[in-house]
Amino acid sequence: RDEYTVPSTVATISDGAFVGCPIKKLTIDSNVKTALPSWSFNGGKLEELDVNCPFGNSTFARITTLKKVTLGDSITEIPQMAFLECKGLQTVSIPSGLTKIGTQAFFGCSSLQNVTLPASLTEIGYRAFRDCAALTSITFPDSLEKVGNQAFLITTGNGHTGSLTTVTFGTKIPTFLTSDGKESDNPGLFLGQNQLKTVDMSRCK
Repeated sequence: RDEYTVPSTVATISDGAFVGCPIKKLTIDSNVKTALPSWSFNGGKLEELDVNCPFGNSTFARITTLKKVTLGDSITEIPQMAFLECKGLQTVSIPSGLTKIGTQAFFGCSSLQNVTLPASLTEIGYRAFRDCAALTSITFPDSLEKVGNQAFLITTGNGHTGSLTTVTFGTKIPTFLTSDGKESDNPGLFLGQNQLKTVDMSRCK
């Protein structure tokens, strides 16, 4: 079958439950209380995901067929490497209550074209959007307090040049952090973004 909705009676999904599964569209609601395990969908054909339950590190990593993700209102954090190298991912709908995007959460999502960061977001992790070569603009919300080093870096040696042209800051410049959480004065946020033309910091106080 192409589509599947996890029944409302299900509270836990075990390791490997969807490994190799041919489902193309999956819906998981907030009735699932325990975090989805890491690497839960290896070898699958998933194209569209609507998820409103907790998930762990690398849960959806390297699903190269995945194109669209909708995250439900109950999700407040995207764990590290959650969507690592989902190279076909084009759109992500982020809920208004999200507070943190973890380390390398979208690293290598080279088809991701735009992301709207919500007004609730306080932290973007280390290399969170590294090698997201299709992103064209980023607007940091006023709530943003911390950004990890190399968050939007492009590795130019692999043939990518980056598509980012505009970056808009909120009312404050966030604290930049190394991979181990220490303050950094050399964040390298936009290294390799050769198309970047405008960095608007006019609202920073």
